[in-house]
Amino acid sequence: MPSPILAALLILAAAPPLAVAISPPLKDEKEATNISGAACARPGVCLMVSDEKRYAREFSLVGGKIIPGDKLDLLGGGEGETDAEAVAYADGAYYLTGSHGVTKKTAEHQDSRYWVYRAKVDPQTGRPTGKVKTSGALLAILKATPPLKAHVDQPLQKNGVNIEGLAVRDHQLYFGFRGPISSAGAYVMKVSEAALFDGAPAAPVVSVLPLGAGQGIRDLAALAAGGSLVLSGPQAGDDGSATPTRAQVFFWDGISGTVRALADVPHGAGAKPESLTVLGEDARGYDLLIMCDGPAGGAPIRLRVPR
Repeated sequence: MPSPILAALLILAAAPPLAVAISPPLKDEKEATNISGAACARPGVCLMVSDEKRYAREFSLVGGKIIPGDKLDLLGGGEGETDAEAVAYADGAYYLTGSHGVTKKTAEHQDSRYWVYRAKVDPQTGRPTGKVKTSGALLAILKATPPLKAHVDQPLQKNGVNIEGLAVRDHQLYFGFRGPISSAGAYVMKVSEAALFDGAPAAPVVSVLPLGAGQGIRDLAALAAGGSLVLSGPQAGDDGSATPTRAQVFFWDGISGTVRALADVPHGAGAKPESLTVLGEDARGYDLLIMCDGPAGGAPIRLRVPR
């Protein structure tokens, strides 16, 4: 029989997910049903994106409630949609990325999908301040980097480039790819902030993570203690199927080509987990906020995942 302490740890590790409500609800249907990434500058002060909008949305997280705030314009006077798929926070700034992929239905190249963004935050409030800085440098880097270059501007259905994850550590940006995938796994590419925003020479490093057959990266999140969490999901899966597809959280040390599975992510039919935010971490595990593409409001949950 386990000791009281061990029993408490087992209960903690197996704690059921806690449903979270967006209140008041997001009024724009495209924003509400296409949540694709979120990150927090400090506890409760956060930013999320929906991949069919031209803006990101500030929000506060209070217990079991997400309270939407102001919009953060990303494209300014430009045309098109951002197809923004991920948000990360580090070093006093939010970083966001477009998919860098062609449209899924028509395989059209739209320039507005090929941007990386940086928004510095006020050190007192944690809120974005000033103009968002944009970079179009990643496309040229992708076109010059094997094995990804052969997949640039190819449709996702034909194993084309589609970025859905982003983590930032030590001024290095880690881009996680939903596609392409190979028989060895899903790709992560590390690129320096200086190469993207300051014109420094690029020296990208590509890693391959074995997440399972047909599985790509749906999000990344850097950990304070080192390494990153990876949210996996099927490379395919935008066919409207009512059957839930598997989503998992993995630990990756950020260096090797190995990962460790931590937990499955519960989700309903038609929901695709696409946003993983680390709310806290300790010696026993991680407190996560998971949001989905598909259902109105993203069907957010708080999930405790053991190490």
